[in-house]
Amino acid sequence: MKSILYFAAFSILAATFIFQPYQTHQAHHNSEVIATEDITKKAVEAELLHIEFEDQIIDADLIAKVKIGKLLDEFDEPSPKTLLEASILNVIKGNDPLTSIQVLQKGNSKWLFENNDILQEGSEHILFLKHTDTVEQPLTFWIYGEETGMYADLGNGLLEKAAYPAPQLRSIETVSLSQSLSSQSETGRIIQIVYEDLFIDLIETYLDNE
Repeated sequence: MKSILYFAAFSILAATFIFQPYQTHQAHHNSEVIATEDITKKAVEAELLHIEFEDQIIDADLIAKVKIGKLLDEFDEPSPKTLLEASILNVIKGNDPLTSIQVLQKGNSKWLFENNDILQEGSEHILFLKHTDTVEQPLTFWIYGEETGMYADLGNGLLEKAAYPAPQLRSIETVSLSQSLSSQSETGRIIQIVYEDLFIDLIETYLDNE
C-alpha cells in the first residue's frame, strides 16, 4: 500500500515538473501580468497623457517618414523596449541632412506595449520623435506619444493613425475607409485613415504659424 502511495506522489511531482514550462508560460499571460498590471498601467497612463496634435508637432524634435530596418537590440529594464534601425525618407520637421537614425519603441518580443506590434523591417511610417539626449547614442530617438505618434504608410498615398483618432485630422480623413477598417479591427480600435500629402501639408501649416 505504501509503495502505491509513494508511486502516486512521485507521479504527481513528476507531472508538476514536466508541465512547469507550460505553467510558466501561462503565468506570463495571466498571473504575472495580473501581479504587475496595476504598476504597468500606471506607468503607461503617466506616459500617455493626452497630447494635442498641435502640441505633438511643436514638441517633437523630429517628424519624418522612415523605413524601418533591422532590429538592433531589445531591453527589459527599466522597461521593455526595442531598438530599431531606420532610414530617413523625408524630413518634415528637424535636421534635413539626417539619412538614418535609431528608433526606440516601447515593448519587445516578450512584452507588447498596449498590444502594439513592434515595427516591422521594411515597413514605412511617419513618426513623431523626441531625441534621447544620450552621448552614447546621438542619433537615437524615441516615439513621442508612442502609438499616438505613429502613422503607417499603406502604400497608396494613405496613412493609418495607429491609435486615438485626432479631430484635427477629420478634414483630411477618408471617413468611409476609416469606418470600414475600424469595423474589421480585432482589437476594437477606432482607426483613422488620412491622405499623406494633406497630412504633411497640415503639419507644415502648423509649423509656419508657430
